[in-house]
Formats: sequence, C-alpha cells, structure tokens
Amino acid sequence: EAVKILTLCKMDHYFDAIVGADQVANPKPAPDTFLRCAALMGVDPTACVVFEDSKLGLKAAADAGMDGVDVLVTHAVENDYFL
Repeated sequence: EAVKILTLCKMDHYFDAIVGADQVANPKPAPDTFLRCAALMGVDPTACVVFEDSKLGLKAAADAGMDGVDVLVTHAVENDYFL
C-alpha cells in the first residue's frame, strides 16, 4: 500500500492525496486513479502533471487530460520489474 510505504520513508507529509488502484473501479491504464486524485485535490485534471514510470501510467495520464513525464526516460533509469 502506497500510504504505508510513504510513511515508512517519512515522505507521507509531502502528499495531500494518495490514490491506489484498490480505490477506483478501473485502475491503469484507465484514467480513474489520476482523475480521483485530481478530484480529491480540487484541481482540474488539465492542470495536473503526472510523473510516471510505466507506459500504462502515461496512457492513463494522457486519457485523463494530464501531461505526463516519463521518469525512466528523463532520468535514464532501467525498469525491469515487470520482466
């Protein structure tokens, strides 16, 4: 669970809203997760920027009307946890 991980890392206080796949009817690649988070923050989805490490997440962001940053490309990170 994201809240538990952020708490253990002492980073939970940096976030106003945390939404996981278990809190929406349709998880990524559907845009529901990002749309729910925008709604909780009271922000228009088109004003949001998503930092993502997966193509499915970037698709979900685009489908939500949000800009997406591929952190794997931006930071030249190799991601093999789905292999």
